Amino acid sequence: MVKEDIFTTDMPKFLEAAAYRTKIYTEQFPTGSWLGVKELAIPEFMIEIELEVHKAN
Repeated sequence: MVKEDIFTTDMPKFLEAAAYRTKIYTEQFPTGSWLGVKELAIPEFMIEIELEVHKAN
């Protein structure tokens, strides 16, 4: 994992649940941004995560 951008419509609620990341990233957190947004493409969604991964040949 190289980059993780998170978009959320409810930053306080997301921060309460953000501890999940310590289970996924056991060695190092990827770079990225956490952004509070007014709405997402699907209204009932609270979080959208965009990941960038580089795979070695």
